[in-house]
Amino acid sequence: MKKKTIKAIFTIAIIASATSVVAANVPRTIFSSDPAYSIGNLLFADTLAMNESKSITVRANEPWNYTGIKAIEGQKYRFTVASPGWNNGLKETDADGYNDTGPYGNTRRHTDYKTMALVVEFHSQNANPITYMGRKILVGKGPREWKASVTGYMVAFGNDCLSCYADNSRVVTLTIKRIPAS
Repeated sequence: MKKKTIKAIFTIAIIASATSVVAANVPRTIFSSDPAYSIGNLLFADTLAMNESKSITVRANEPWNYTGIKAIEGQKYRFTVASPGWNNGLKETDADGYNDTGPYGNTRRHTDYKTMALVVEFHSQNANPITYMGRKILVGKGPREWKASVTGYMVAFGNDCLSCYADNSRVVTLTIKRIPAS
């Protein structure tokens, strides 16, 4: 007899005066009393609590590494990188990237950043590559602190041309931590 695994995603709604506001649609629930980003004591989906961190494996051969973290405008984050090495084809580099003088050097996604530099973009929807909001930050090898100027989902990647990820290899570990916005 086969066992079936059921993955449930819970929707939490608050009903007030015959209207409903969706507070979360996530596979986990986080509670917080911080009124800046919550409804009552329910924290919005995919945000980090103060001093909470999350580590993400960023694969060099993936054009979009979805972090599952939603940045909230005005909050501050620290980005740190471990195992900062990956390959662009046969070229070994780190998360700071390199100056590519080859035929694809000017076709990378963000020409203002080096090839294979670790970049975080902000999207209006989680796990949807076509919702890029036009905002990005260069993380590189880090550490990097950033006060969010936009609310959006963080997506990480090595800066390469969109059709050039297949020959990339190795990973870096990106840790994102929410810190006090001083």
